Amino acid sequence: MKFILIIAVIIATGIGILQRFKLSDLNAETARLETGKSAPSLKRGDRTLQENQPSPEATSAQFEVVRETLINILVAYKNGAENPNDKWMEQLLLAAGHFSGKDITNFVNSLRGDPRLVGVDADEISHFYREIFSDVSPFAWRDYLQAHRELPNWQGLFDSAVSSCLQADPKRAIRQFEEESARGNRDFATSVIRKGVLLNLAASDPDKMLAMAISPEFAADPDALAHLGGFVDDRLKKTEDHHRFLAALRRATQKNPDSPLWQTIRKEYVREMAGQLASWSCESVKTLVDGEFSLEEKLLVTEQASHRGDLSDIGKWADWFLSIDP
Repeated sequence: MKFILIIAVIIATGIGILQRFKLSDLNAETARLETGKSAPSLKRGDRTLQENQPSPEATSAQFEVVRETLINILVAYKNGAENPNDKWMEQLLLAAGHFSGKDITNFVNSLRGDPRLVGVDADEISHFYREIFSDVSPFAWRDYLQAHRELPNWQGLFDSAVSSCLQADPKRAIRQFEEESARGNRDFATSVIRKGVLLNLAASDPDKMLAMAISPEFAADPDALAHLGGFVDDRLKKTEDHHRFLAALRRATQKNPDSPLWQTIRKEYVREMAGQLASWSCESVKTLVDGEFSLEEKLLVTEQASHRGDLSDIGKWADWFLSIDP
């Protein structure tokens, strides 16, 4: 139980640090726009991140920070500590963000046989650093996994790593997925990865997403397409994203009217629509549903919405419900 709490602290701390990175990136971009200077590369700590470059290798000092801090945390945990030191965690996570796949290999090898870790379960140690690298340097972790296919449950670990990459940098992860798929790399051909790619494209490029969904590779993978519409509905957070997705779905249907996939996606999308309503204004929902949905779809959404008790300004919703003539 203690170990689970420590992992939770790691993830929470990592998210906080990454949010600070994003805020500093945003501030830097704002300053650039105000001064009219050329765009700087994004920085995390003193590391320059460039989309087309592999993860840079850590310095020897950064490597030692990660190694020694992680060992200190594990030893403290072994001795009964409930939570790791916050300063330790911040140092560890900042330095771990500089690791390459090769660095992770060297790091894992350096932990083996360290006398300070005697009595700490090996599975707990590996789970600990997996969470760290998957969170703060997912592309390096994925590279490490590609070089260590002997690990138990390798494909599951790899799928999870690619999912982390999609969250950290969707454009880079999708571009690499397409490159590896073009090379025939079957490591990237799993249902989990394919679905992750599709869902990450739902808001940014729905036309591309739907074109991929009907491609032979995806069409032959029913697990990757299962309940796709419902998952898409959960990924689209803004009403304009929904308008853009439905417009793309219309265009896809016009190009391939005989494909049953479009009808399935739309049916699941409408079925899950009620899950979004509490976070939207009535006017936004009316604009979307009245403008895009058939009468049958509109009745389904309003019937589901009428059972919700968390809708703001319920009077407006009631007036809209009553205005729909079946």
